[in-house]
Amino acid sequence: MPRDGFPDDNLSVRGSGLRMGLYAVALALGGGAVAAIACAGSWLLAASGDPRWPAEAGSVLLGLAAGVWLGGWLSGPLSTLRGTLRRLAAALGAAAVTTVGAAALPQTAMRTVEAMALAPEAQPVVLSLALLLPPSLCAGAALAMLLKLAVDERPLARGPALGAMLASGTLGGFGGTLTADMLALPRMGAAGTVMVAGLAFAALALVFVLAEPRPAPPPDRA
Repeated sequence: MPRDGFPDDNLSVRGSGLRMGLYAVALALGGGAVAAIACAGSWLLAASGDPRWPAEAGSVLLGLAAGVWLGGWLSGPLSTLRGTLRRLAAALGAAAVTTVGAAALPQTAMRTVEAMALAPEAQPVVLSLALLLPPSLCAGAALAMLLKLAVDERPLARGPALGAMLASGTLGGFGGTLTADMLALPRMGAAGTVMVAGLAFAALALVFVLAEPRPAPPPDRA
């Protein structure tokens, strides 16, 4: 079915089944990247070797909640396929930039928060919000837009499509948690683990830039 004035067979990613597969893989990778950030965040931001899970996990969850709401709003009923793909690529790119920033700037952020003379109990909360909320928000927006694209791809089977995509994201989060805890953190440390998550977001952003539909060539009038 043509959408946006761009016929489906003119998409860079051809075929409905391939597009659904792409959305599922992107949700799995995105969910895994978010889980890795949540796992590594407490170690990344701990002033000592003692991680503080509540502040870091809470910042990630808050960012995801705000991002999912934002992504749903950005991919509302008046949003076109081409526009949604562009906003999706932008959200993934922003997630990549903010994730790499979280990996590269924890010490700078710690010194800034310490200079604010906050109560000791407030410092880890402010630090977590400053570094972990932005990538989680951008990732949440991207995940919501991926769900919208998948549901629109299956207008006569929205429930199964939504369930399959949520399962992909959840399995990706499970895999990301195990990979971060058992492989990435012991070998690369917290900063390296978060950096890899940022690179995953960057790769997904590039994929969806390339997947944007192109206008069909004008008909030959000769």
